[in-house]
Amino acid sequence: MRLKIRDDEKGLVATNAVSIGQAYTEPRTFPLGIYKLSGEDATPVGFIYYGQFAEDSGEWWIARLMIDENHRRNDYAEQAVKIVLDELKARKGCDKVCLSMIPSNTRARSLYEKLGFRSTGEIPRKEEFFSLSFD
Repeated sequence: MRLKIRDDEKGLVATNAVSIGQAYTEPRTFPLGIYKLSGEDATPVGFIYYGQFAEDSGEWWIARLMIDENHRRNDYAEQAVKIVLDELKARKGCDKVCLSMIPSNTRARSLYEKLGFRSTGEIPRKEEFFSLSFD
């Protein structure tokens, strides 16, 4: 809960408190901390929240990803998304991973496109949709 984004990023991602609260109301979702490991120590550096929001769908969503302002530029976001994608690729019935973002979030766009996500062209509620298929 103490992890913070930079002031210029406010409005680009919901707070961790909101995401954790939503996770408690959605039965097929997973809120996970992202940690920097150093020997026996683990320092929280970020948060990722993903899940399946329609039970009979092959679509899973990465709903939130944030890295604390003091831990940027260390590839934590990329590593966390890769771990989630590997888990989802191995999950029976997961055909596609989706996400949405504010179009002005160029860092997120760059990361997700690097990992294979492509824009669907849809921009409902001011967020652009992206997807990655596992076929």
